[in-house]
Order: sequence, then structure tokens, then C-alpha cells
Amino acid sequence: MFKLLSEFGLLDNDDGPVPPSSYPRKVHVYIKRLQIANYGSIRDLDITFPFDGSRPKPVLLVGENGSGKTIALSHIVNAMVWAKDGVFQESRELDPGKVFKLRSGSYVSVGTEYYYVRSDFETGHFIRELRLTKPKHEYAQPPMGVDGRGLDAWNARFESEEIDHLDSNIIKPLLNEAEELVSARCLLYFSSNRLEEPAWLNQDDLRAKPQNSEGIRRKGMTRRTLIARSPLRDIHDWLYDVAYDRAVFELLSQSLPIAISSTQDESNSRTLSVPMPVILGYQGEATIAYELVLNILRIVLPDLATKANLQFGIGGRHNRTIALQSDEGVMVPNLFHLFSGEMALLSLFFSILRDFDLREARHVSFSSAQDVKGLVVVDEADLYLHS
Repeated sequence: MFKLLSEFGLLDNDDGPVPPSSYPRKVHVYIKRLQIANYGSIRDLDITFPFDGSRPKPVLLVGENGSGKTIALSHIVNAMVWAKDGVFQESRELDPGKVFKLRSGSYVSVGTEYYYVRSDFETGHFIRELRLTKPKHEYAQPPMGVDGRGLDAWNARFESEEIDHLDSNIIKPLLNEAEELVSARCLLYFSSNRLEEPAWLNQDDLRAKPQNSEGIRRKGMTRRTLIARSPLRDIHDWLYDVAYDRAVFELLSQSLPIAISSTQDESNSRTLSVPMPVILGYQGEATIAYELVLNILRIVLPDLATKANLQFGIGGRHNRTIALQSDEGVMVPNLFHLFSGEMALLSLFFSILRDFDLREARHVSFSSAQDVKGLVVVDEADLYLHS
């Protein structure tokens, strides 16, 4: 399953880079179409993704085991990784010159002579791949025919001695406008081979305490990772950071003068005006994230929906756990000792919220859940949604 809310990119065309002056200042680059021919079990796939006006709809791919759902997603993820690594070259998730998805002739469907894959964005930009079973010059005519799927790649800058051709009009490294979009949007991939150790199985996890996250301040680096592998530890530390920032930096208070008597002897008493701090609430991005986390918890854990004044309880420095408490007392002694189904859901939703909260483009608004935008790809949705 992948929710198509992509707003990354900035690309060039076949004739060379598009001048930066021609880019609009805000670009919405959504995935528009995916074409696959003769790739493994997929013989012919052509999906045009649905939109509700300008808003992309969530898409769920359903099929039997071995029908190619993960293969289809891999091409979407490859484009995401290219964009992210192009901007944050000091925090690459791939080695330079490598791709996320393995490219091999073994993926050519049995009985065919080529495979072809193309991912198109709404702007008309693309990533495409053509793999032959023998060098191009050995074909008397294109194996896909004179008008078949993949002819565009055959006629592109595909040298006669080549057997494998991959090209894209995504600029590497990406331009400033693309950096703006990658830095300001959530980009996440939840793979089917996730592994979270339950607290009851791993004693180190059972005793684990949240830690302050050390921010990275070097250009070209980020502490965000696109490929979400066992994200609970990162979520653990992020929730602690959110609660800390809210309490320390976003507390709203006002001092009110309180008149008190300096002695108990009325004949010699003096009235003193003493400022008394009054807490008015909290305001800021950490507070927004804090409230969104609590709203997610109320939905995932229905028993919390009616509890008044639901809030985190942070253990002391010798026992730094994260609990949930309300006016009725402690509801969840340790947030990370919930059932596996609950933690799978929280892992998914909290990861999305965390990734956007840690965006590098701090000027991008974060005032509600509606501001959280990006591209999220989930393989084997049942592992996370736990229906």
C-alpha cells in the first residue's frame, strides 16, 4: 500500500537541465503512472493513479502471493531514494552510483526478450529501465515491436552494445528547489521484512530508556532515514524530545502580583506584592506534535478515548520511561510494552509524524495534521495495519 502524497522532485528533460528560473517556487510532484512489462511475474501492468481534484488518493494494491506487488512498489521506492540521497549526500542510504532495487537479467519474464519499467510524475518527468537478453545491436528490430511498451527507452540514449539501460530526468545532485521539497516533506518506506523485538523477548529493550536525540547540523546530512527498519527506538527518543521541548520551551505563563503579609503581628505587618506564576498552557510545534500523538493513541487504544487530561508521564532520570496517565491515574505504565498489534499501528503513524516533525525546512508550517505531506510506501500492509 502506498499513499501518494509525494511533493518531492525537481527534474530536467531529455535536452538537458531545466533552468531554475523556470521552476515555480512551490511544486507538487505526484506519482502519476507506473508501467511494467515482462518483469518477473508481471507481464503487463499500467496503473494511472487516482486523484480527488488535486489531492492524491490512497492506493491499495491487492493480489495473490507472487503476483508482483512488492516488485511494483520497489520502483516507487527507488525514485524516493534517488531524491533523498541526492539532497543529503552525507547521509546516503545507498552507496554512490548504486540503486535500491536490484537490477538483473534474471527478472526478465520467462519466454520474453526484455523487461521495461517506467515511473512517471505528474510533471511529465520519469525514471525508466530497459533490460535486454542480448546487446541491442543483435536485434534486427526492437523486441517490443515498433509501437510496444518500452520503445521510448529503446530510442533514447541506449548505446548499441548495451544490454541494460537505466535513465531518469531527475537531477543528481538535486537543485535548491528540490532540496526544499525533500527537506519539507515526509518520505518513508515500510518494508515487509520489518523486525521489532517485543519487550517480553529482549531484556535490553525491556530496560531501555529514552535518550535525547542529538541533532545533525552539517549541510548535506540528516538524521531522518527513508527506509524504516525497526523504528521504535527512534520513536522512543523522539517522544521524549517532544515532551521535553514542550515542557521547557513552549510553556506559556504569566506572573500575577499576590499580596501577602510579611509578619503575623498585625501592628507591625507589611503587605508585600509577590509575583506568582500562572500557567496558561503550551504553544508551539512540540505541543502540536504532542497533541497529535495523544489523538493517535486515543484512536488506537479506545480505552483512552474518554480519559480526561490524558498526558505523558516521564520517569525520573534513573527510570526514564514514558507512561500514559490521566485524571484517573496511570493508564499505561510503559508506552513501549503494549501489544504487538497496537505497536505495529503506532509504529506506522508515529514514524510518519516524527519524520515530518524533523523536517529540515523549518519554515514550512506545522500547525495541524493537515500540514503533514509526503510520500509513504507500505509493503504488506497487514503487518502494520494489523486489521
